[in-house]
Amino acid sequence: MKNKLIIRLNIFIILCSLSLPGNAQKDKLKKDFEINIIKSSDKPNFEKEHIHVLELKNNSKFKSEYKLSLINDNCLKSDSNKAESNINSQISFDNSYKNKIDNTISLEPNESVQINLKIQKKNNAKLDSWSCSLVSVTKLSNIKSKNTKSNISKSVTIKTFIPNPSHSGR
Repeated sequence: MKNKLIIRLNIFIILCSLSLPGNAQKDKLKKDFEINIIKSSDKPNFEKEHIHVLELKNNSKFKSEYKLSLINDNCLKSDSNKAESNINSQISFDNSYKNKIDNTISLEPNESVQINLKIQKKNNAKLDSWSCSLVSVTKLSNIKSKNTKSNISKSVTIKTFIPNPSHSGR
């Protein structure tokens, strides 16, 4: 009886020690790069244009390439409620950053780049509503293995409120 308990305990310890490196590898991939909002627009909601500043940082030990994409929607999760977005937005980079092609950029280890997200409310925007801008970053991988997930993605969502100007005197 005592031998069975010792065998089970040893098997448990072996299985735990084998699973730790796999979990550490997953955590490392999650921290490989980051995208953060470093400055939100401080303009009042009734202003037509807002600029938010994001930062993309390569935390890996290797030069990496990233693809940025931008999606605007009305912040509703249900596909049946999809409507045209109330905003136009665009991504731009700091003028000093030359290592880009369209919305694909390359970063050296520990290098970061500031990304400007310019959001403009449409003239025909639905008042007293929200719109969302989703900035998605995908790390492009040179590894094309069947067992390896080649691209890692992270995203940031910025919500924009379109107020009714006639309610501003409340």
